[in-house]
Amino acid sequence: MLIKEAKAIVGGLSNCEKMPSFSWGIPAVLCKVGSLLAQVKGSVCFVCYALRGRYVFKSVREAQDRRLKAIDDPRWMDAMSTLINHYKKPFRWFDSGDIQSLLHLLMIVAVAKRTPTVQHWLPTKEKAVVRLFLDVFKEFPPNLNVQMSGYMVDGPRCNMGKHDDKVSHHLTYTKTAPKGSYVCPVEVKGSQSKSCSHAGCYACWDKSVPVVAGRVH
Repeated sequence: MLIKEAKAIVGGLSNCEKMPSFSWGIPAVLCKVGSLLAQVKGSVCFVCYALRGRYVFKSVREAQDRRLKAIDDPRWMDAMSTLINHYKKPFRWFDSGDIQSLLHLLMIVAVAKRTPTVQHWLPTKEKAVVRLFLDVFKEFPPNLNVQMSGYMVDGPRCNMGKHDDKVSHHLTYTKTAPKGSYVCPVEVKGSQSKSCSHAGCYACWDKSVPVVAGRVH
C-alpha cells in the first residue's frame, strides 16, 4: 500500500508539538468516560486541553471527524500499520479522544502486532474496556504500553485489580507530583523542554515505568 493511499484511508495523522512523531486523535467530546468526567469539577477531563485551544479550530475538528469515520473502513488496520512502519518512530494513540469500544481496542492491538519495531503509547480512561480485553487475552503486545489515566486531578491512580501489572498509570497533579511517580520533564513547572524528544524522555512508551505524573496543562 502506498503512503498516500494509507493517509487517505485513515484520514491523516495528528502532528503534535510535544510528540516525537505523529499521533492519532479523534473528537474528545465523544470519549465514553471522558465526556462524563468533563462535567465533574476537579476531574482531569474538566480541564481537558483537547476541548480548547487549537483543538477547537474547524480544520482540526474536521480532521478528527475523518479519522473517527475511517475506523469503519476494512482497510484501516493495514493503512495504519503501513504509516507507522513507514515513520518508524514512537507512536501515540489518542492525543485527543479515547477508545470507542472493545472492537476498537482489538484493532489497535492488531496494528501494534503488525508494527513490532515501533513502541506504542495508549493513554486511556476506558477502564472497563481494558479490563475486558485483559480478562480474555491476558496481556498486551510487548510494544504497546497501555497507560491508565487517573480520573481526578491530585487523585489516586486507576484501580485495575488483578490486571494492575499489565498496564502503567498516569496521574495529573497541581503543585506536587505523587510520591514514587516519574515526573514528566516536559510538563514540570519551569521546564525548558518543548517536547519528549527534546527532553530525551520516552517514559510514557516504557512499560517498566509504572507511574508517570504530569502537571495540569
